[in-house]
Parts: sequence; structure tokens; C-alpha cells
Amino acid sequence: MNKKLKDLIDLCRKEYKSWKPVYCGPLKSYVYFNMKGFNHLRFSADNRARNPDVVLNRVRLLEFVPEILRSAKVIEGYRYRKIWNTEYWSFVATVHNQQHPIRVVVRRVGNGKIHFLSVMKKEKSLQK
Repeated sequence: MNKKLKDLIDLCRKEYKSWKPVYCGPLKSYVYFNMKGFNHLRFSADNRARNPDVVLNRVRLLEFVPEILRSAKVIEGYRYRKIWNTEYWSFVATVHNQQHPIRVVVRRVGNGKIHFLSVMKKEKSLQK
């Protein structure tokens, strides 16, 4: 990882850690921001490092996450993974000067709190 990307990640991590939970109307719940979500921007589910270009794109989109969750009107996608007893929801919005819609994914494991998991340019959809 080059120094410029590492510095950007460090700066975003510091800001991310200061974020407070955001109320998401369609979920009728708050969404929390923990390090599982931030780390998922850098590493895949099997803990392999993501391509630096992918990491850079996701980190750049991170600033839009609270606004997308706060202003969401509908759930774009939903998936339940029985094997892990985990629910996933996705929300899509076009914000500010972004050319492409942005997808935000949140999840709940078991009966835990809903937390941010990922952000990306919208390309694929979750099963409904």
C-alpha cells in the first residue's frame, strides 16, 4: 500500500471513529459505525486485502454514508443468510456531485445492533 493511500485511510479512520449512530427511517432503527465496517472497506470477508484501487474508491465514498442512511426512503435490497443468522440491507442514492449511484450496505448479526458494513458504486443488487 502506498503512503498516500495509507495516509488517507488513517485520516478517514480517525473521522469514522467519531461518527455517532444515524437513524434510518426504513429500518426504524439506528445504524452504528464500528470497526468491522471500516475494516471491510480494506479487506474482503475472508480477510484478504482488497485491491488498492477498490479501497481508494470505497474510502472516498465513505463521507456520504451517514447522509445516505439518514435520508433513505426505501430499502433497495435485503438478504438473509441463515447459516450466519445475518440480515443485510442495502440503500442506494446519488448524492452531491457523484456521477454514479452509491450503495450502502448494513447488517445485523443475530439479535445485535444494525451496523454499517460497506459502501461502493452501485453495480450489483442484493436479492430481495
